[in-house]
Amino acid sequence: MKRIPRHAAPVAESPSAKSKSIGGASDRSEVVYSAIHRALMEQRLPPGTRLPEEHLAELFSVSRTLVRQALHRLAYDRLVVVELNRGARVAEPSIEQVRHLYEV
Repeated sequence: MKRIPRHAAPVAESPSAKSKSIGGASDRSEVVYSAIHRALMEQRLPPGTRLPEEHLAELFSVSRTLVRQALHRLAYDRLVVVELNRGARVAEPSIEQVRHLYEV
């Protein structure tokens, strides 16, 4: 299983002014979600790459709970696969799934 290469790691952005004023957990989870989503869309994280909660929590300076929330949102979007007791990894879409994406 591949690990997140240093050069491809999602970039933690500084929170927006809105996030600074609210400072809520959902805002910080959104920052994690957005950064990983962007990295996936820019193809900086190849299919099959492991996304360890501990590493991401350290990278974004948030709790594992917030990382887990972001990963589950990405799983709902079918960009990430989360497996019980195995962690999360970048989804590996089938040729049919890719073909469907380009049809839409």
